[in-house]
Amino acid sequence: MSRQSSTAETATLTPLMFQILVALVEGERHGYAIMQQIEERTGGAFRIGAGSLYRAIKQLVDAEFIAEAKPKLQVHSQRRYYSITPAGRRRIAAEARLVHGMVTWAQDAGVLDR
Repeated sequence: MSRQSSTAETATLTPLMFQILVALVEGERHGYAIMQQIEERTGGAFRIGAGSLYRAIKQLVDAEFIAEAKPKLQVHSQRRYYSITPAGRRRIAAEARLVHGMVTWAQDAGVLDR
């Protein structure tokens, strides 16, 4: 049995990749802003190291789920900005449906309080 890359069309995204895509659905961001958004939205429960973040970003760029964007302002010219692509929007929607289904299953099984 071969293992699929987490960026293959049918593979589940890693939690970090999922969160990066969700952060970019809300708008174009640079790496540090993505990291801050994830920490804020998870109440600090999900802290990311820079190495992990940029490795996941590279995989998402290689899979064409995100793309490097030209910043609107040249204030911080060394920062790289990223935006979600149409393929990335389709992928995050599919993944969100999968996660929603798993959470519903857990609720139906009595794992979570309603």
